[in-house]
Amino acid sequence: MNKLTTIVGSAVLLLVFVFYMCSFQVRSTEIAVLKTFGKFEENDIKTEPQLYFKWPWPIQSVVVTDNRTRVLKDTYEETPTRDSQNLMVTTYTCWRIDEKSPYKFHIANSSSEKKAEAKLRNLVQAQKKIVIAQHDLSDLVNTDPNKFKFDQIEQELLARTKTTALEEYGIEIQAMGIRRLSFPKSVSEKIFERMKAHEQKKAAKYETEGEAQAQAIVAEASAVSRNILAVADRLAEQIKAEAKAEVGEYYKEFDEHAELRLFLDRLEATVRALQERTTIIMDSAFAPFNLFDFDPDARAAGNDGSEVPLARVP
Repeated sequence: MNKLTTIVGSAVLLLVFVFYMCSFQVRSTEIAVLKTFGKFEENDIKTEPQLYFKWPWPIQSVVVTDNRTRVLKDTYEETPTRDSQNLMVTTYTCWRIDEKSPYKFHIANSSSEKKAEAKLRNLVQAQKKIVIAQHDLSDLVNTDPNKFKFDQIEQELLARTKTTALEEYGIEIQAMGIRRLSFPKSVSEKIFERMKAHEQKKAAKYETEGEAQAQAIVAEASAVSRNILAVADRLAEQIKAEAKAEVGEYYKEFDEHAELRLFLDRLEATVRALQERTTIIMDSAFAPFNLFDFDPDARAAGNDGSEVPLARVP
């Protein structure tokens, strides 16, 4: 029984090994190439997802490639524009093996996906330089959105690359566009300097306009101030004239009462002298301090030695 079990087990393993060596499976996301002694024909391309049979190696071998869409990012390199400006441009390319003609893909690229990517990358870089060279820098970099031509440039790049890739390499390009755009370091420094100079020019313009406006405002304010002062001066002169006229009427009254005028003048002088808290030692013999003499009969000598009647304080 042990020998029988060993023989049966060995036979099963042998059958499994033979089945493995003589069959292969193709999934829905794959394309297989059945090669006989390293060569194949168009009918050796297997695209239908199922189980296939083959002769064991080294008679026949199978190369399986992925048929799903993949993305190729080209290198970041300097590209000149039509107006002799350099840009750093990199693109993305969505591609897959052409389902209608997978035989061409395997013939052109020796059934190698790496070779296909290398050829596609060289094609994209060459076409990118040709397309960018047909446009000015303003088509890619502009402050006016209406002047951008990004979509047009991407469509031109797709049209030029798609046909060549399909006819020569059996590669189907599904989408293509600009992934990144910038300036070389030397160009960036020049652009920043130009932007700085432009902004400084604008700042100088604004300063000049501001100074002109300030001068205009100052001139207008000065004119208004002069007009206000002129009106005020005229009003002041008018008020002074009216006051003088009114004072003149009082002076006429004072001329008729000289003693009252003299008394009031002395009294005003005394008030001015005593406006603050002050200790004063005074001689009531002299005006206007003779007003503080309460003796109506007193006599005081004047400056010339004569007796002067002292006024009595009311």
